[in-house]
Amino acid sequence: MIRAVAGLQPRIQGRPLRTVILVGLLCTMLGAVLAGMRAPPVPLADNLLYDAFSSLNARSEADDRIAVVDIDDASIAAVGQWPWPRYRMAALIEKIASAQPASIGVDILFAETDQSSLASMRQRFRRDFGLDIGFTGIPDGLEDNDGYLGHVLSKAPVLGSVYFTFMEHGADTGCLLEPLRVAGAIGALHPPQAGGVLCNVPPIQRGLSSAGFINTQPDPDGRLRRLPLLIEHAGVLYPSFTLALVMMHESADSIAIDRDFYGLFIRVGGLSIPITREGHALLRFYGPARSVTSYSAKSVLQSAGIPSPLAGRHVLVGSSAAGLNDLHHTSSDAHLSGAETQATLISNILAGSVPRVPSWNGFYHIFATMAAGAAVTALFACVTPAAAALGALLTGAFFLGMSGMLFRLEHVYLSAAGPVATAFILLMALSTILYIAENRRSLASLRRLVRAQRQTLSSMAAVAEKRDPYTGGHISRTQKYVRMLAEQLARRGTHGISQEYIELLYLSAPLHDVGKVAMPDSILLKPGQLTESEFELMKKHAEHGHAIMEAAVESSDGGEFLAMAKEIAMTHHERWDGSGYPRGLRGTEIPLSGRLMALADVYDALVSSRLYKKPYSHEKAREVIVDGSGTHFDPDIVAAFLACEEEFDRIARGSDDPPND
Repeated sequence: MIRAVAGLQPRIQGRPLRTVILVGLLCTMLGAVLAGMRAPPVPLADNLLYDAFSSLNARSEADDRIAVVDIDDASIAAVGQWPWPRYRMAALIEKIASAQPASIGVDILFAETDQSSLASMRQRFRRDFGLDIGFTGIPDGLEDNDGYLGHVLSKAPVLGSVYFTFMEHGADTGCLLEPLRVAGAIGALHPPQAGGVLCNVPPIQRGLSSAGFINTQPDPDGRLRRLPLLIEHAGVLYPSFTLALVMMHESADSIAIDRDFYGLFIRVGGLSIPITREGHALLRFYGPARSVTSYSAKSVLQSAGIPSPLAGRHVLVGSSAAGLNDLHHTSSDAHLSGAETQATLISNILAGSVPRVPSWNGFYHIFATMAAGAAVTALFACVTPAAAALGALLTGAFFLGMSGMLFRLEHVYLSAAGPVATAFILLMALSTILYIAENRRSLASLRRLVRAQRQTLSSMAAVAEKRDPYTGGHISRTQKYVRMLAEQLARRGTHGISQEYIELLYLSAPLHDVGKVAMPDSILLKPGQLTESEFELMKKHAEHGHAIMEAAVESSDGGEFLAMAKEIAMTHHERWDGSGYPRGLRGTEIPLSGRLMALADVYDALVSSRLYKKPYSHEKAREVIVDGSGTHFDPDIVAAFLACEEEFDRIARGSDDPPND
């Protein structure tokens, strides 16, 4: 199947290929299920990608048709504690209205009576003390601060705020809200269902031209990325603060719900506002706080003349003061005021840049996740691991880049978390599988090579042993001797001996006399002592052994044990004082392997029987070796021998050499 899809011959076969395909399919299906279920990691990753795209594509500045008058900490410090007396708010509204803005939106809810008004004070005294107090010299209308603010509001096009509650029996002040007139595909909507509504006190509510709700809905991670534009209460739809202001901008008294290729949108006059089926609009922030043009309420109140920068603009009155608790955590700023959040969405709508998520995004997300997983699995099954890894990275980059480009050009966000995460996870998982499989193949190949090498060693050593039948057992004993000596040196921490070196030494030792295969039988099998000329010829076996191993090293793919065997064959008859053969090396000029074999070879020759001599006792052999310390043998190796001589003796007593005839 993989071959048919990719048109390529799989580069891996058997169990690794099956494992790659199985793991690839399982990971792909799991990713598709998680994408379809919107499991917790998926929306979190999508939100982070959305934030990144928003930041990368942020406009340099917000729409200059919008301005915020901010009741900031400096304003509260200058005027007094919050809440301000309603006549102070009335003064601020009058000052703004004098600039003749396009509209005024008050992002503050006045749900309680102003207790600082004279009318409220008179009622409290009558209720609490039974006293009916009066005031003189008060202009008409200023005894009731709420009524005065309502009067000021009624003289300008002012949009007010309400707040919907979602408890089963929510708050309801009995205010009369004007229902939203909606046409079009209303049945496609599933807006939030409110239980009650909290309005301004009646004198203020009556003074407003219209009102919209200021509810917000942060995402599960606490960040605000969308605002609801529609809420249903008692079977009737009501507009948000933002939607109501846009309707004022367009002089529209109704909206229409329509749909296009990407999904639902609200048509208001000549504007289109993309929404989700829940009636939410996504936010596209311009930057941190005050990216939208803002003026301090303090500066507006204290200005001597008309605040001309507000002329012709939609002015939103709100607060960024920390104590008023109208700050929101967004992708651009952790403390963005409610008024600036509303201004941001209004600016998005007027600029035609409200982001949207297609109604079919869920199906696309599942399909893209499966496509990415199948592509990466096919790559790892059909091409080299390096090419597959590059292909996996390019697959993830393709889906990420496509989503980013669509967001930039069409303001449409397609979920990329599933395909990108699936491609990355499969890259890690399948690379690991192939790495493990390759390691196993390499290990199996190495084991076969080691077995072949050992068989080669055994065969070569057996040839030498057959040529000199009177030294049977010599090979296995000297192997054990040199390993014991090397381990003793390693325990002492001298000569830098590693376990790997000891193993190589053990493997190489049997070939120390391989050069004897080149000796004539008349010398090798002579029952008595060799003549001087015969001995000179016999000494050539070291060079013959070196030559044999040299040829073996050159014809093989390496093999450190062969290199060491060549070294041992050449130098195991050298002496510490330089009187040995064939090169007359002295001291540390002699490789450590040759020095170790020199002692092992001599000891075994001494304690073994031959036709021309009887075996020495261990004590006699020990005496010869100790006497040779510093002349024949390396003193350090003699010391190592003395530390383990009992083990030498035990091995020698277990010899299989034929008895002396």
